[in-house]
Amino acid sequence: MEQKLQTLNQQNKLALWSERISACRDSGQSVKTWCRDNNVCEATYYKWKKKLFEMVNHQQTVPAGV
Repeated sequence: MEQKLQTLNQQNKLALWSERISACRDSGQSVKTWCRDNNVCEATYYKWKKKLFEMVNHQQTVPAGV
């Protein structure tokens, strides 16, 4: 049960940060300005951006069914 909650929590965080990164990129603002205006730590923004992009790149390089 605890593992399922941790997995769900991680999925929620990934979805939230994916939305935040998309919003920042679509805003036309600099990351610094967007983070300040949205009360987001700039270092945390870049940490999650890196994590999400690494996940996408990994999914693109792993053949389906593996």
